Order: sequence, then structure tokens, then C-alpha cells
Amino acid sequence: MSTPFIANEFQYRAVRTRITALDEHLCALADLLCLAGANRALIKIEDEDLHDLAPLDDAICDITWTRERLLDAADEWEELVEYGKQRMASAPRVISIKS
Repeated sequence: MSTPFIANEFQYRAVRTRITALDEHLCALADLLCLAGANRALIKIEDEDLHDLAPLDDAICDITWTRERLLDAADEWEELVEYGKQRMASAPRVISIKS
């Protein structure tokens, strides 16, 4: 069994705060991409302008990966606190970003 990422309540609260912030960043990035698509559809910007936003897809992937690891650590801590032991890996989590 590996050493838990979260070792105490303070770290747990910090991780939950970070998850919330990452959720807000993901929503903001999704909104930005949506706005860019709408502006392109209205011919307010050119295709080249959309290409400048392409790195945001990588940022979204990186943030999502980090968020998932933090959610796993928070879940592990909650299980440890609730049941007094770590659980085995479970089914993958489905992510939904509201925009």
C-alpha cells in the first residue's frame, strides 16, 4: 500500500480548495473557447486567431489530469477517515464541466 498524498485535515482542505480553483479555471477556459468559436462564426475573428488558442487544449488536459489526481487523493483521505483503511482502485470517474 502506498503512502497517502494527504496526511491530515489541513492538507485535505487545501486539496479541496485547489480542486475548486481548478474547476473554475476549466470553466473559464471552456467559456473562452466557446466565445472564440462564436466570434469566428460571426466573422469577428479569423481562423488564424483560433489557432492562437490551440495551446489552451493542452492546458485543459493538464489541468484535468492534475484535478483527477487530487480528486483521487481526496477520495482516498475520505475513505481513510470514514473507514480507517485505504480502499482499492475503483471505476474511473466521469467529469462534467458546466459552461
